[in-house]
Amino acid sequence: MSRIRSLLLILAALQMASLAQSGAPTDFGGGYFLMGSCQLAVKAMDNPSFRENPLEAYRDGYCRGLVRGISDTSPKVCAPSNATYGQAIRLVAKYLHDNPGVLRGKDWILVEGFLSRAYPCRRR
Repeated sequence: MSRIRSLLLILAALQMASLAQSGAPTDFGGGYFLMGSCQLAVKAMDNPSFRENPLEAYRDGYCRGLVRGISDTSPKVCAPSNATYGQAIRLVAKYLHDNPGVLRGKDWILVEGFLSRAYPCRRR
């Protein structure tokens, strides 16, 4: 078991070194990484023939999963029944692109904060 754990740690370290050398954002869990990830998700939605490499596929799924997870579980987000996850991803990507001052924030806080303003819950 410890051999497998050691191998996984080595692979993770190599992946991080590869990302750093490639110029990819390394603020995992931050706004810069999220913005790039959501831009990839939008690109993939707009162009079905776009072929993602493994890192791009991971980042695409990262954005889609975070937006969908927060949309479905946050008590602060009440999307209308006709809203799609694709629309929410586009809104988040546009918000991050248009507001670079927020990109130092945590990814989930940015998504929940924006979606709660885009899709506010009405008090009864």
